Order: sequence, then structure tokens, then C-alpha cells
Amino acid sequence: MLTTQQINELALIILDADIDVKNHNEVDEYIGLVLENIAGCECLSDDEFRAIVQQIREVIETL
Repeated sequence: MLTTQQINELALIILDADIDVKNHNEVDEYIGLVLENIAGCECLSDDEFRAIVQQIREVIETL
């Protein structure tokens, strides 16, 4: 799994992107693309991916 620092950094990347952060589908898709480019999303299970997305959404909501 990712560290808290990595989650926070991904949240900042998402906030800097030109997407509607209130649109969960758009955020999920963008997170998937970022993770695929960084580490290969294929190595994550669906549950792991959902957990990461949820953590990133929570950080985005607090910023």
C-alpha cells in the first residue's frame, strides 16, 4: 500500500489537474491513470485500488 505522504502527494496532483474533483468518476479515472503510469495499476487488486482512491478522496475533501 501507499504511505500517507504518497497519498497526500497524489491528492495534490489530482487537485492540480484540470478535472472536476467533485466528479468521483473523473477523479477515479485520473487516479487510475496516474497509478498506472507510476507503478503499473495491474499490480493492485480491485480492493487495494478502491482503498487508495478512497484515501485520496478523503484528503482532497479536507484541502
